[in-house]
Amino acid sequence: MDQQRHTQKKIENCNRHTFPIISTHLAIEVHGAQVYSHRVFEEFQEEVKYSIGTCKSRGFTECDSLEVTTVRDANRDRNYEVTYWPDTLKATCSCRMLERKGILCRHVI
Repeated sequence: MDQQRHTQKKIENCNRHTFPIISTHLAIEVHGAQVYSHRVFEEFQEEVKYSIGTCKSRGFTECDSLEVTTVRDANRDRNYEVTYWPDTLKATCSCRMLERKGILCRHVI
């Protein structure tokens, strides 16, 4: 138990006093480095990288207070629906990664 506590305190100290390496310098990646722990940020950073190289917007519709975009993910050879509410700044994706893992997916990014 003491070993687990010690390890946890080391991780918390690292998260509190160091900043992860940013690879794209996109504002969303920098923000992710500020709000996620280092371990979760690594997963988020992968999503940022994939969003640049494999995701393309295929269609956009606006209806009342929401926007729906179809995003083609070439890596997975699928289309995903991203719904965005500008008034609340919330977004969801049909891949449901945010709901499952708590990380924004490449389709939303």
